[in-house]
Parts: sequence; structure tokens; C-alpha cells
Amino acid sequence: MNIDKNDILPLYYKVLMDLLEKIENKKYPPNSMIKPEIELARDYGMSRNTMRHAIELLVRDGFLKRIPGKGTFVISRQEDLTKEQWIIPSLEDLLEVSKQTRVDFKPMVILDKPPAFVIENLNLKKWNRVCYFEGIKNRGEGKINRLQVYLPYEIGIQIDAEKRAQKTNLAYLQENMGIDITRVDQYTGVDGFTKEDKNIMNGHVGDPKLVIKRIYFNYEQPVSVSVNHYAKDSGYIIFSRVYKKSAKTC
Repeated sequence: MNIDKNDILPLYYKVLMDLLEKIENKKYPPNSMIKPEIELARDYGMSRNTMRHAIELLVRDGFLKRIPGKGTFVISRQEDLTKEQWIIPSLEDLLEVSKQTRVDFKPMVILDKPPAFVIENLNLKKWNRVCYFEGIKNRGEGKINRLQVYLPYEIGIQIDAEKRAQKTNLAYLQENMGIDITRVDQYTGVDGFTKEDKNIMNGHVGDPKLVIKRIYFNYEQPVSVSVNHYAKDSGYIIFSRVYKKSAKTC
């Protein structure tokens, strides 16, 4: 694998993403053993410490497991989903993780002039209003990331703050509003730390951060856009792909 070492993304992240792609494409099938760290480091042209960090994150997130005296193996996706997983292989898994996540939201704000990407992603007209929510995601005792959520006015205005409590946007739409999420498109990018990020995550203004945008659909109708901001060294890794429910569950 040729990796641009001048790229802003951390080296361990780029290696990890390549390994995930191989797992997803069954180049490393379930229960198969991957190469030892020292061999992978040589293949990728990376230090052994960088490779070890990528492997440790995949082990922690439930995609690989170490068996003493034998090696490191790919975990079957049928195994327990209750682990600390942030690389989501399906919409059903995304929904399950959403139920385990808490969000501290600020009061809703109605935007008369939403950002252009929100208008485009929600298939709205430029004069449409949008309900905006900002919050901090939590899991266990720690803060995960800063979250921004945009919903069409007609949907967002129906949200009851008391009933919502600390539910994620995805969980509330499904459980409280009866909006069935049948598809999620996800995009990963890189941006710079802002003052808002600095107040929540470790870093300095201008530091690189990972930005994860998700567009939630009720069949072909987009119903929400969320933007997640992660510190580059947070260890929470998101696998970019399109999530869809199987035909049986639609």
C-alpha cells in the first residue's frame, strides 16, 4: 500500500482504514489470521509502533482478536456487539450503538438561512427553514465528540426536549416519532479545530480533526443530516460507507 506520509490524516488511521477495507472485502475473511505486526509494518513501510497502534484499535473495537501463542485473527461479525465499537458495518449495528450513546443537547435553534450543504442534502429550497441542534456525545464516563444535527423544520419542530432527554437523533426519530430510517449515507473528511471544538475535545485551534457527515433517509426522503467532529487522536474511528437495511427489514 502506498501511503502519502505528508497527508494530514494520522498514519495509523490510514493503515487502519486499509485493513478495514480488506476485512470488509473478505480479503481477510472471518476467523482468518492476519500477518504479524512486524511483517505488516514492512509491507506498509511504517514503524512497528504505528502498526501496533492500528492493530490495537481494531482489537479494541471488536474487529480483531489476539490469541496468545497463535496470532491475531479477524472476528466474525456475528460476535457480541456490546463492545466499544465505532466502525459500524450495517444500519442495524448503527441503531444498536445509537441506543448506547447519550447526547447533551443545547436548546434548538431555527435557522432561516441554513448552510448550503444542508439545503442540498435535505433536498430543500433555499427559503426553507431548518431546525438545528448542537450537542456533546457521551458514552460511559467520557465525552466522545461534538455533534451538529439539522432537520427539516416540519420534523424538528415536533421534537419534545423532555422526551428526547439524551437520546441520539437516530434513536429519537425511530422510537419517538415513528420515522423509519432505511438508509444512511456517510462521508469522512478532514478539517481544522475550531474554538467550539477546543471547548469539548483536546486540541488547539487549527489542529486537524476528523469530520463525519451522515445523511439519514426514510426510504428515498432525507430526514436529517448530522455532522460529527472528532479529535484526530481520539481513537474513535469511523468506517466510511453507505449503510442500508436489508430488503427483509424495509
